[in-house]
Amino acid sequence: MSKSTIVFLIIGLVIGFGIGFWTGKSTVVNEGVVNNATDGVTVTPTNSLSGTIKEKTGSGIIVEIDLDYPPKSREVVVGDDTEITRNGESASLADLQVGDYIFLTADENIAEKQKITATDIYVKVSAE
Repeated sequence: MSKSTIVFLIIGLVIGFGIGFWTGKSTVVNEGVVNNATDGVTVTPTNSLSGTIKEKTGSGIIVEIDLDYPPKSREVVVGDDTEITRNGESASLADLQVGDYIFLTADENIAEKQKITATDIYVKVSAE
């Protein structure tokens, strides 16, 4: 191969890499992962979250979640079908306390939802 052919191949590779890198920074939806390059946040669909109860409402709770993207506070609706477990025993909405750390699941993708209808809520309270 001549020197000019090698130079053109190297230049082509550099340009191709640059275009691929630039294209990769745009928003991509692939296999359930949303990569939003504008704000640098990667959001993966999920049906479960964990966090701390900040407030009780008439039909549920407000939870501050442990994720790095908004919304940080989520309204969690506790319906008749929601199963609540506190320290391994069946519990009710009345048994949930502000400050409890919970893990919850839902029947849908709740990664970016503000209002969530929980199917299960698990509370683990350390022994005092």
